Amino acid sequence: MRWILTMLLCVALPATGISSGAMRFDGVDDYVDLDAHISDFSSLSEGAISVWFKTYSGLTRSILSSADEAEINSDLLLWLGADDKIKFRTRENAIQSLSLSTDSTYSDNQWHHVVFSVDSSGNTLYVDGSSATVT
Repeated sequence: MRWILTMLLCVALPATGISSGAMRFDGVDDYVDLDAHISDFSSLSEGAISVWFKTYSGLTRSILSSADEAEINSDLLLWLGADDKIKFRTRENAIQSLSLSTDSTYSDNQWHHVVFSVDSSGNTLYVDGSSATVT
């Protein structure tokens, strides 16, 4: 990724995945490179990231990450912390611009749907269809 907001403002892009455009990641070395599509969404001012993931208790687990190839201290991270709370953070040039952590924990070995939304009213983190209480 070239810039931190690239994933925040992403539009749906067609993918040749395993089924109807869905993609499967093994947690080892899979990723999506959106460099060729930056012009599709670089001028957007609102959008959402939507991710399904299955929880398990234990160490910190990455759900989604995006980094600027030219500036390693610019990134976007969505992860399940060691405290089993869903966390979201953005940084640009090592300056943190947003940091959220859910008040609830998620270590039930179930699938969860997380959406991070950006629009003119601000930022909202949804978990399983409800706006999450965050700190």
